[in-house]
Amino acid sequence: MVFSQTETGIDSTTLQQKQHSSWLQKQDIHWFSRTFAMATINQDSLKDDFALASSLGFTLKTNPKQKLGFGFSAFYTTLLGSTSISEPDPVTNQMNRYEMGLLDVTSPARNHYARIEQAYLRYQSKQTEVQIGRISLQTPWINGQDGRMRPGFAEGFQISHSFLANWKAQGFWLWGM
Repeated sequence: MVFSQTETGIDSTTLQQKQHSSWLQKQDIHWFSRTFAMATINQDSLKDDFALASSLGFTLKTNPKQKLGFGFSAFYTTLLGSTSISEPDPVTNQMNRYEMGLLDVTSPARNHYARIEQAYLRYQSKQTEVQIGRISLQTPWINGQDGRMRPGFAEGFQISHSFLANWKAQGFWLWGM
């Protein structure tokens, strides 16, 4: 929508900024930070390790009062200090499996990484919620687990339906973890 200043006295840029500001005020936005320190002290000649990492991220969920919406979250994690956790123990020739969990275990030499954690579409009514995409699951069989710095997520389709006072049925189809 574009207005000329002579007709309405409103600059189109100002109007767009107000619309964006009012849209953001209705959304569910959270900022998170986490710092985690850990150390492994082994017996005898086995290698001792320590690591200190920190992360910062945000989550955006569109207005929960609307039926259609989306969710998105992203985080950045960095290693602040550590022993040489990307090198194997000289005695066992095994990699460190505890402190390494603070970082990207698929790339042990990387000291920092950023990732999109959630990205999903959502439909919600009074009793039913449907999500598809990269989602967080909390079930008796699958949970985010404490991945030290960041929990795990699943990719798939989830539907949940509440009925009676305290009952909820949930089903999902997953194609990635």
